Amino acid sequence: MFKKIMLHLFWGFAPINEEPSVIKKCLKLLLAASSVIITVWIFAFILLLPSWFSEKHVVNGHIIYSSNDVDSELLQDVLNVTKEKMKKSTIDIPESLPTIYLHKNDIVFYLSTLVVPFNATAVYSAFYKTIHVRLNEESMYTDGIINQDWLSTVIAHQKTYSLQYERYGILTYTLFTPKWIGEGYVRYVGYDHIPPDEDYVEWLKRVNTGESINKNFEYWVLVHHAIGEMGYSIDELHNGDVDRELVEKSLLNWVEKKFKQEVKKAYS
Repeated sequence: MFKKIMLHLFWGFAPINEEPSVIKKCLKLLLAASSVIITVWIFAFILLLPSWFSEKHVVNGHIIYSSNDVDSELLQDVLNVTKEKMKKSTIDIPESLPTIYLHKNDIVFYLSTLVVPFNATAVYSAFYKTIHVRLNEESMYTDGIINQDWLSTVIAHQKTYSLQYERYGILTYTLFTPKWIGEGYVRYVGYDHIPPDEDYVEWLKRVNTGESINKNFEYWVLVHHAIGEMGYSIDELHNGDVDRELVEKSLLNWVEKKFKQEVKKAYS
């Protein structure tokens, strides 16, 4: 009955006891045609994506598309730094490396990544094995030249996603990997420094006072502690052999002991 009422309200002139079968069939055909057109357009856009860029580089096994103000020498330096940062990863790097796109046009970035949130700086596409990076903010440049440390961190971050997808499978990683592990591990690998002492103390203070916490930082320090202090492997984390509450409790105790004086000052 509800279905018939909704049909009547939607089509206006349809009798209450009849379904507009002809209209429904036409609507289904239109929907199917639209789905095919959109799907074909998406695939065509992805395949033609390189044509939006003026330069193609092959560096350290990666194919990189960029605008003409990014040269191969700079990219070589960036990828060398990226390689050093990724030595922290115990996941083997596959022979097939992701293609990298360096975007200066936001519209092309959003269309090529499709579902990425509008505040994202970079994204890894597991289906196409591509890394997309936005280069449209002043903070990404130093004297008009791309900040190499920033770009190497972003690429290392995204490449670590690709390593996890390759090792554990797209569905397994997407559906069953807890966010604190997946997100925490890309930061553990991508950052070439340990979490700052003052950030640990601030995190502890916020935990104890119930204030809002920077989740990305928390994921980072949890994985950093689980691997660096507790001795867990990334496989053990991904296989569900590690309980988050156990890691969090161990981390809290570790921070309180290591930064005892700083914690007293923070609460005084």
